[in-house]
Amino acid sequence: MVIMKKISYYLMFICGFSLMQITATELSIEEEMTNKINLLGGENRFICMDLRLTDDELDLIDQLQFNQLSVDVSVQYDRFGNLHLLEDELPAFLKSIGNNDESVVGVITDIISRSVQNLVKASNKNSAWVCVRASTPTTAFDIPRWHIDGAYYGLNGPYPYPGLVFKFAATLKGSSTLLYKLPIDQQDLFISHWNDRAFLSEFLDLSKAVSPEKGEGVFFIVANDKLGAIHSEPKMHENRLFFSVLMGDKSEIDELNLRWHPQISSTN
Repeated sequence: MVIMKKISYYLMFICGFSLMQITATELSIEEEMTNKINLLGGENRFICMDLRLTDDELDLIDQLQFNQLSVDVSVQYDRFGNLHLLEDELPAFLKSIGNNDESVVGVITDIISRSVQNLVKASNKNSAWVCVRASTPTTAFDIPRWHIDGAYYGLNGPYPYPGLVFKFAATLKGSSTLLYKLPIDQQDLFISHWNDRAFLSEFLDLSKAVSPEKGEGVFFIVANDKLGAIHSEPKMHENRLFFSVLMGDKSEIDELNLRWHPQISSTN
């Protein structure tokens, strides 16, 4: 009888452990994004996220061409709200940078569009600023441009902004963004030299920088000197396609758009 009880307990333990594994692996990408977002704060100034790209998608991304751009050039596409327009506007942008096959354009458009949709839902927001940047080789970032992103919105309301603000960034082709885990007790020294690129390049040991792996993106805190994630563009000696997403409510993204583009009334 005792042996039977032990066996039953063991089976329950195994089944329970298996169920935990299944539950973890069956999380939707939106649910996993929400979990990652909830981990931000304190010492977690940034956290990486697997975009779950397939091998076929990664192969097509590698085929992206930049032959419509000259060397040492960066071009950018921005979308402030009205996120449904991504599926129409992104193909035109991707075709403008190179003679790209429809299948390549289609898969990159789909990856960015679906990532944006999931990010907006996971962050419990209803809008976003989406930036897609294509760059050809340059030496401009051989010395890192270490910085913390400032405030994007909330400047019209109570200061400081009553909440944690974060972005998501991913490099689909080329080198990934550099991030640095600086001890909190050294943050003030960093902030006091925020505009001294040469000093910061010596102060921060580049060998300790981390980057998302291929097929990953990263959530990182912005608009907070104490908690903000220190990051930089990487060395860019090859073609690079990067996108970032700043989630926000419609009013917040409108505020950002109007501040940067005062000539327009609204795009949302």
